[in-house]
Amino acid sequence: MPIYLSFTTSGGGGSYTWTDFQTVSRTGSISFTNGATVDAQNSHTETPDNTYTPGWTARFYDAPGLAQTRSIDGTTLTVASADVTWNFTLKASVSSGGMTAQCPTVSWTAHLRWRTVRGKATVTGSDKVINP
Repeated sequence: MPIYLSFTTSGGGGSYTWTDFQTVSRTGSISFTNGATVDAQNSHTETPDNTYTPGWTARFYDAPGLAQTRSIDGTTLTVASADVTWNFTLKASVSSGGMTAQCPTVSWTAHLRWRTVRGKATVTGSDKVINP
């Protein structure tokens, strides 16, 4: 479920410097083929992947997801099912010539549902920008 968010500057002069960070919270649970279940709740701050068009545009990219296997206490477990929701808040600013402009805050959410049937993973999901 990749999502791309772009910010474009106009006016000003000289070169632009972008600053960004994203807060992420995750809720849900993950069950493994051996019967173990883990709580998928956590919260952290991250810098999303981004690309810049020289001077004008910053494009931020994120694609939440789960690995098919996970190591717990030295044992590799395979996901049997999962139901996980991520909530993201992206803040970005751009500076040029000693002035800084705050871009609008963008919040978005993603929901992933995973089922493993006869050894094959079936993953469905959706994402939604809450306030562009």
